[in-house]
Amino acid sequence: MPTIHLIDDDQDFLKYFQSWLSRKFKNAIIKTLPTRNSSLNEFKHGIPNLILVDYNIPEDPRSLRDYIETVRTDFRCKETKVFLMTVYEYYEIMNVCHLIDVFVPKPFDPEKVLEDMKRFIR
Repeated sequence: MPTIHLIDDDQDFLKYFQSWLSRKFKNAIIKTLPTRNSSLNEFKHGIPNLILVDYNIPEDPRSLRDYIETVRTDFRCKETKVFLMTVYEYYEIMNVCHLIDVFVPKPFDPEKVLEDMKRFIR
């Protein structure tokens, strides 16, 4: 059963997108998490197949770069795909782009993101 981590500080977005994704991936476990640290804490319960993480989470003690590097260096995460959601332009976040699998500019079309997700989750 695939596991997806949705990481964002916008609780309304998390509720909406989790509900929407649950209808599209009926067999997936979709965890909504307010910080990158909370995502790493969930790793003890299982490694996600896919992570959708927001670029800017002001209250998060862990930087985005540190989070993604931690995921990338954890041998258990070798198959985990990282989608980065952001309102920033691609050129503004070049420092982390080489670490992600899919760039998702906000606002985004959920159907387009779903297409990208389906390439990695069956």
